[in-house]
Amino acid sequence: IIYGTRGLTLTGASGDFLCPSCGGEQPYKRKKVRRFFTLYFIPLIPLDLLGEYIECANCKNTYNDNVLELAASAEAEREAFESEYERAIRKSMAIMVLADGVIDESEVDAMTDIFNSITGKEASREEMLSEIEATKKEGLSIERYLESINGLVNSDGKELVVKALISIAYADGEFDETEQKTLFEALSALDITESHFERIMNDFKN
Repeated sequence: IIYGTRGLTLTGASGDFLCPSCGGEQPYKRKKVRRFFTLYFIPLIPLDLLGEYIECANCKNTYNDNVLELAASAEAEREAFESEYERAIRKSMAIMVLADGVIDESEVDAMTDIFNSITGKEASREEMLSEIEATKKEGLSIERYLESINGLVNSDGKELVVKALISIAYADGEFDETEQKTLFEALSALDITESHFERIMNDFKN
């Protein structure tokens, strides 16, 4: 008998909101991620609620409920509003940098470049160093952190997190055992299946 659990995304209410990424009004959908007991990979029994988020129908970025309160005139507030996947990418890469116990300069530079490339932002190297130091003090494992935000990012966001982790792992030219372990733990925490990971790797290589 093959049984287990996996998260399923359910769509709830919809409407229009001011998307921080798009910079204007866009339609949104509220998404809930609930863990289900599965039998032969078929979801049967709903279990705990992993989280819920607001997804922009245009850019597919995800945000917490507070984004619905943004006013069109709140330019500074809108610019400061970070999407869930951006936060997850930054924190996850910091954990990967710390995985082998050595903060390599090339990894910090790569972390900055990768984050800016994926998000379109202009974060500085100093910001990435601050994230690494804060993450080091928190003592977070990749599994514990990503499990806590699994229900806050959609499939697109999860894929970007995984691609960022792969990129940062190879940044110093060596993908060692601790980094491999960290990546596999991330895949498990994000409910990324083997076939899904293969698709991500194919996209990454291309």
